[in-house]
Amino acid sequence: MLDYLTSKGFSYKELQLANVAECKNDRYYDVMGERLIFPIFNIHDECIGFSARSLSPDARAKYKNSVNSVVFDKSKNMYGINIVRKLKQTQKINYIIIVEGQMDVISMNKAGFENSVACLGTALTLDHARALKNICEKVVVCLDGDSAGQKATIRTIDVLIEAGLDV
Repeated sequence: MLDYLTSKGFSYKELQLANVAECKNDRYYDVMGERLIFPIFNIHDECIGFSARSLSPDARAKYKNSVNSVVFDKSKNMYGINIVRKLKQTQKINYIIIVEGQMDVISMNKAGFENSVACLGTALTLDHARALKNICEKVVVCLDGDSAGQKATIRTIDVLIEAGLDV
């Protein structure tokens, strides 16, 4: 990836600032190498960032995400929101399902629930809730059943209610 991007005119410093490359021992390397990469699209179907999951059980960080920037802000964007918006253009959406992660959204889509979204490694924010409300008034929360998921569900419900959504 670094060869491709530098051939397009980007400097290694620019790639480092974009959190695409890091430098160690005076050598630049791809920070998302050897990972499953999920492109992140905004509500307008524009690719604004990436989330990369390690394929190695020994990895220090399970996920690496694009850094917050003018283009990408994980507190304002949700994985799958572009799909839900497109769906709304062709049919009525009765509710949106909030799940925990990208693989959950992909699994839900495969099972026929294209109305699924996930936060990007952060708790649901009022900006997320407002974006959902612009699409549909009703939301179903379907986070993981472990203790962390249960706590996140309670926080998520509170934010959704504060935004005036039917939960």
